[in-house]
Amino acid sequence: MLNYCYVVEAGRLAKALAAQGLALPIGYLHSDKKDRNSLVWDAIEPLRPSIDAKVFAFVEAHEFARRDFPQSGYNVHRLSRDVTQLLLHKATLPPREIEGAAEWMVRTIVRSAGAPAGGNDCSRPRNHRGSKASIAGPNSSMG
Repeated sequence: MLNYCYVVEAGRLAKALAAQGLALPIGYLHSDKKDRNSLVWDAIEPLRPSIDAKVFAFVEAHEFARRDFPQSGYNVHRLSRDVTQLLLHKATLPPREIEGAAEWMVRTIVRSAGAPAGGNDCSRPRNHRGSKASIAGPNSSMG
C-alpha cells in the first residue's frame, strides 16, 4: 500500500515539478538512472511521513477480508480494485501539499546554485496551509 501510494504521488509530483521547469531525470539524493525521474524521488522524500500517516490511518480504520488481496501468481497477492480505489480516496495528499513540495524543490535548487532565493526557508516543503509563490516559473532558466 505504501509503495502504491508513493508511485501515485510521484506521478502527481512529476507534473508539478515539470510545470516549474525542472529537469526530472537529474537528482541530488537519487542517482541518475535511465528512465527514472530521480528529482521526483528526491522531492517525495519530505512527503513520505504524510503519505505513511495516511496509509497507516487507512489500515487502522479498514477491516480487510481475504477477497481484498486476490492471488495473482504463486504466493503473490495484490490489492483488490475496490481497496485500491478506497485507499487512493483516503490517502491522496492535498494538491497544495504536492505543489508546495515542487516549490520547495525549486527554492532548494536555486539556493544550492548560489542564486538569491528571496529569503525563503528551504528547510522543508510548505504544506497546504500556506505557501509563497514560486521564484521560478515554467519558462525560467535553471541552468
